[in-house]
Amino acid sequence: MRSIGAKVMAAVSPEYAHQTKGPRILAVFWTMTSLALLLVAARLFIRIKVLRSPGADDWLIAASMVSRCGCSGFAI
Repeated sequence: MRSIGAKVMAAVSPEYAHQTKGPRILAVFWTMTSLALLLVAARLFIRIKVLRSPGADDWLIAASMVSRCGCSGFAI
């Protein structure tokens, strides 16, 4: 039994499959999301563990990253 994705790709013409940029867009999307998550985690680690002085901007960045990850989950 073939998966749904395989059935859909079988129904798509080869010309369309060649022209679509969906996989490339998703790869860039997830790469940038992962990079942003890594950088925010590094900033929070430095500010909380090393400097011991997190500010309101750090908490806002953390909240926005949680929101971003939530939106990323819906993008798929």
